[in-house]
Formats: sequence, structure tokens, C-alpha cells
Amino acid sequence: MSATEAGPGGNPGRRLRAWIGALALTAALAGGVAGVLLERHRQGAAGPPEWQFEAYERHFLASFELSPERARLFSQILRHYQRDLEGIRQGALEDSMGTLGPELKRLGLRYRDLIRNHVLPEPDRGEFDRLAQAEPWSAPNPAQ
Repeated sequence: MSATEAGPGGNPGRRLRAWIGALALTAALAGGVAGVLLERHRQGAAGPPEWQFEAYERHFLASFELSPERARLFSQILRHYQRDLEGIRQGALEDSMGTLGPELKRLGLRYRDLIRNHVLPEPDRGEFDRLAQAEPWSAPNPAQ
């Protein structure tokens, strides 16, 4: 039966429009996927920045004609700046972890209970309790 012939109770125009719509949707989806893949490939070719201020350093050095000594000094200053920023961030994270401790403990106990009582079969729960009491593998500390 051709696309213009009506099947039992079918409308040939409606069937043709449905196929055109499906083809257009497929082409749009394929184009979207291709665009995403090409962008990922393009970003992968450039690679992620080596460090936080890499793009700024490149732009600065391209904008100003510095002697090699001054360019090296500029890079050292930026690296020290990044190190100091990381120190501040780490300190703030450690401070916030201290205040979040009780909440994190409650959350850990809740999920330990969910795992024990809903994931493990009943015969394995005693072994789980024994391991949980030994605590050689406590919950990871996000501040580290």
C-alpha cells in the first residue's frame, strides 16, 4: 500500500504528516546529539584549564609585554594567590563541618538504618551491626 492509499479507516494525509513529523523529530534529535558531541570534542581538544587562573594569566601576558622575569613573577604571585584562596576555603569548610557535625551524624544514622533494615536480609544484619560497631571504616569526611 502506498503512502497515499488509505488503509482500513485510515486517512492518507494524516499518515503522511505523521511520518514527516517523525522524520523531522528524528532529524532534530540527531542534530542536537551531534551538537553536544561536537562541543564535548571541542572542549576536550582544548582541555580543562591547568589551574584556576590559567585563562587570566594567558590573557594578562598577551595584553602586556613583560620581561621573562616579570612574567615569571606574575605567575608566582597568581599561584600564591590561589594557594591562599584554597587555604581560606579549606578553613571555612572545616569551620562549617564543626557546626554541621550533629546533623551529619543524624543523617548517617538514618541511612545506616535504611541500609541495615531495607537492603540487608535479616540473617546478615548481625554481621552488619558488628562491623558498624567496630567503625574501622567510618563515614568519609568531606572536609578532607
